[in-house]
Amino acid sequence: MNLIKYILFFIIICTCLCGKVCRAQNELIDSLKVELKQSKDDTSKINAFNALCWEYWIIAEYDKSSQYGNLALALGKETLAKNNSIQTKLVAKTGIAKAYNNLGIICWNQGKFDEGLRNYFTAMKVYEEILRIVRLSVYRGIRKVRLTGGDPLVRKG
Repeated sequence: MNLIKYILFFIIICTCLCGKVCRAQNELIDSLKVELKQSKDDTSKINAFNALCWEYWIIAEYDKSSQYGNLALALGKETLAKNNSIQTKLVAKTGIAKAYNNLGIICWNQGKFDEGLRNYFTAMKVYEEILRIVRLSVYRGIRKVRLTGGDPLVRKG
């Protein structure tokens, strides 16, 4: 009889904890969507799309995760094409690399190993381009490089 009570107690505790985790995940997704609507610059939107892609991956909603990853990728490429600022290009490339990496993880979890590896290698090439640009910048005398572009999860105050 005591064993049944312990099992029921365990099931109730697990159910409560699971509900809190799911609720917290949905709150984070909702706050990221609000941040996305309020973002004015493209780099913040790229980071918000990547964060949404990751959060949907965590709860195994791969279709939505892929959708946000592809949105981050498209906006990153568009931002690269229209901006001449090295800073914006570096941040956009970082967002593109994150998007390719996220899409690789999604494909890998779905059993699409070839596509996943292709995305991983593309992400690695983009990271190598970023490293090359940073090395050239250091060679020219730049001492600090910051690759954040309005990260939606980090705010002052």
